[in-house]
Amino acid sequence: MPTFVTPPTDPNQLRIFHGSCRKPHGEGPDAFPILDPIIAAAGGDPVHRPHQLVLGGDQIYADDVADPLLGLVHGHDALPATGSDPAVPAYQGVAARLGLPPEAMPVGTSSPPTDATYLPGKRATTMERDAKFTSGAADSHLMSLREYLCVYLMAWSDVLWPQSWPTFEHVLAADTRILKDPEDRRPGETVYDLMLAGRAYTPSAQQKEIIERYERWQQQAIALRTFRLGLAAVRRQLANVATYMVPDDHEVTDDWNMTRTWVDDAVVKSPLGRRIVRNAMAAFVVFQAWGNTPDRYAETGSAGEPGRTALAALRGWSAGANDADDLTLRTRLGLPTAVTNEGRLTRPAGALTYHYTVTWPRYQLVALDTRTWRQYPAGPEHPGGLLLDDQPLNEMLTGGGVLGDDAVTVIAQPVALFGVPVLEQLAQPIANATAGRWTADAEDAWVASDAAVHKILARLFAAAPPGPDGVRRRRLVLLGGDIHFGSAERIRYSATLPYACGPDPAKPYEGVNRTEGVLAGFVASAFRNEDFKTRLLHDVGYVPLLDVTGRIDLVGWANELPDKEGQRMQAGVQVAVAADDVTGWWVSGRPAVSDYDALKVLGRQPEWNVYVQFLRHDEADPTVRRDGTPESVLDPAGLPRDQALAQYLAAARNLDHYKGSWGNGKEIVGRNNLGEITFDWPAGECKSATQRLWWQLPGEQRAAALTTYTVDLSFGCSLTTVAPYGGFVLRPDDHDATATAKARYDGVDRPATLVTDRWVSRLQHDLATLGFLTPEETDGEYGILTYWAVREFQAYARRERTAVEPAGSTAPRYSDRLQPVDVPESERYLGPISGVADLATQVAVKHWLDKRWRCPVVVESWQVAGDSPQRLDQPNVWIFDQVTAADQRLYSRVVTGRPAGAGSAPAGHPELIRLGAYRAHAVDAEWSGPVLDAESELLPEASCPGRRGTSPAPR
Repeated sequence: MPTFVTPPTDPNQLRIFHGSCRKPHGEGPDAFPILDPIIAAAGGDPVHRPHQLVLGGDQIYADDVADPLLGLVHGHDALPATGSDPAVPAYQGVAARLGLPPEAMPVGTSSPPTDATYLPGKRATTMERDAKFTSGAADSHLMSLREYLCVYLMAWSDVLWPQSWPTFEHVLAADTRILKDPEDRRPGETVYDLMLAGRAYTPSAQQKEIIERYERWQQQAIALRTFRLGLAAVRRQLANVATYMVPDDHEVTDDWNMTRTWVDDAVVKSPLGRRIVRNAMAAFVVFQAWGNTPDRYAETGSAGEPGRTALAALRGWSAGANDADDLTLRTRLGLPTAVTNEGRLTRPAGALTYHYTVTWPRYQLVALDTRTWRQYPAGPEHPGGLLLDDQPLNEMLTGGGVLGDDAVTVIAQPVALFGVPVLEQLAQPIANATAGRWTADAEDAWVASDAAVHKILARLFAAAPPGPDGVRRRRLVLLGGDIHFGSAERIRYSATLPYACGPDPAKPYEGVNRTEGVLAGFVASAFRNEDFKTRLLHDVGYVPLLDVTGRIDLVGWANELPDKEGQRMQAGVQVAVAADDVTGWWVSGRPAVSDYDALKVLGRQPEWNVYVQFLRHDEADPTVRRDGTPESVLDPAGLPRDQALAQYLAAARNLDHYKGSWGNGKEIVGRNNLGEITFDWPAGECKSATQRLWWQLPGEQRAAALTTYTVDLSFGCSLTTVAPYGGFVLRPDDHDATATAKARYDGVDRPATLVTDRWVSRLQHDLATLGFLTPEETDGEYGILTYWAVREFQAYARRERTAVEPAGSTAPRYSDRLQPVDVPESERYLGPISGVADLATQVAVKHWLDKRWRCPVVVESWQVAGDSPQRLDQPNVWIFDQVTAADQRLYSRVVTGRPAGAGSAPAGHPELIRLGAYRAHAVDAEWSGPVLDAESELLPEASCPGRRGTSPAPR
């Protein structure tokens, strides 16, 4: 019997799977059935078993339907014998087997044609001309209610799929007759005969079009048969995991509600387009929305009235088409009746809503509706904001309540918030210019509207209640799909006034409303819709040569001053070519948003900052390349020793290639995939969320969790903080101004007018004070020593304990002045160990200075007699070649406590740990440094096996 488990009370045990975009005839293996063996492996274990499945849109493709699939739905009539071809009996389609009658389609004639009139592969013209749809793949677009119902059933179950399928020749008999036209040819040499025989032929223009349709049918039929093989697993897994869904456009048609023109032409004015949208929404209600929110369809009570009425009208209309039930359906389903001058969809009163919130004790799922509440403020041909209106936005985001920081909140919606820059900044604009706006699909995204993306971020984070310090803080996980590849992004958000979120709702652009947020954005796509473009992204990743594609740094202002709304204003200055001067940095718009890079210097405090990082798989190594095709490996059992060793080596190379690649699924997964979300959710600050993408390596029959992204959900310092060292990030190769060179900060030469101090020297001086450099190294050059010092600081600043040098300490020995101290979690550095003095690192350095914290490990140089320290020579050695005298020995002192395994202490100094004496390397100075005296030697013959038949060498 089917079973399922509910979410656990501990978020650390929560296991969510998600994905989107499943086209039955798409390329590659179907990733959706991957979940079935995962459920089976966990069995009855409620801790390890998947707790939820979230389907993120495009559960079916109503526009891009395989011709043979539509043929299966409709079947065909009996065909009489013609020539040498025998008579063919009628083929009963799935719709007829279910007792679903043909539907008359409203195309403006007195005798409207039924859906069966529109044959597979021949619907594109009708969809464009009569329905006013814009999909570029509408040859077999679904039209009738019964078609939508059948395709849903066939997408999720194998029960209705027949063993024998109708053929092109029988479904499209008229096309076949044209191909078989003898045209004065000899017997057996019609275009059809030659085509089947693989011989050369010369078709007419009409035959060429039919041949393309025939070849498409055959290719799609092959893909459908592989899709059919996984449906038993799909049916079983859907019966054994709680499933929640959000729609995207393909449940209706590609580009659904994308622009005001689309809505006006296809829904408001076109009877056929309106009918198709109504049918699609009715099927969506039956197969998705009803299960998401059963209370809205309850048989009794006011909450169930909209859905109850819609289902009753659906039953009435299905029993016999009539205007009353049609109107009720359109009303309750929420089909817009107009678009206002302000660009808002006019929704009928009493319409169903499709967003929802489901809450457990320490977990909340918030599902957004980004399709039926769109707004088009920029004009009829401009993309609409996915969510702009305050009322639906607030209802979706806070209507179900807001949980505290000890709970996990997951936002389910169809798309990524920012997408991958190499696409948004390069590929999509090219596609838009060359293939057209609908093909590029660039506008169907949050980032198509600055107002939409910054408003959703503001509302998401500002929904949190203020803390004791008056700051609102919130951590979120956002699930997305749509883009046909998997990826992960970390979004850090800081605001003094989030966009349109003033403390007084009546004055949304005024006041102070300090807000901090961090969001893990996980995309899992597609279940089945990869192609050569996504596989290319899979191989190249974020394109390492374009470093800017790894992050996005934005600053924003509402720009709503009375009588100056949206006008141009100066945000600051930017460095001109060759750093000889600066020019004005101007922004405009509502809101005014700009990227913020190293060339720009702020002169106006932003109202909010957004920093987006695009994550890589934990094991990625940008210095190693591989072709992505694993070597073939045989089971070594029973093979001769040399052949078995070869198989082990091949497996090792496969593993090394996999773990060492920056591309090939380590940054972007462009092969069909399924996402798994888990959480590391301790009390306090150091929380994280992880997405594992399950996909198949080429040639493999089983999928595995091959790509892992872990997003750090700690807040760290506020992005509104000005970097303490002149407002600049400092990094390797930076330097202060000299007599012959301009100052270089954050990789950019700076005009003298922007430089107010020697910032690299200031950083070096502060690091030396903290014990991470010697004063002699404060030379104003961010070289390898400064890089090492910053890395060391970052590593120690993450720890739970450090050392403190109390004010007024007078002990002559530096390490005697230090005392151990606990570091509260909220005061630890939580950024990466990168060697770059970024904002978080600089803030941490200043915090250590304020607290008088010091490096807890001190290296001292002592003059020795034998092995006995006699006199302290240098109290804080930092660099390896700082002490080279033959009579000196180096010792370390760990102020926070002597670590286990540190060895015996020298006589009279139990606090010291031996590091050894300096020894110069004969060839490479980089290998010089302190070395302990040898105590043993490991010989090669003792570690390697002997020849076959001999014993290992004695040890």
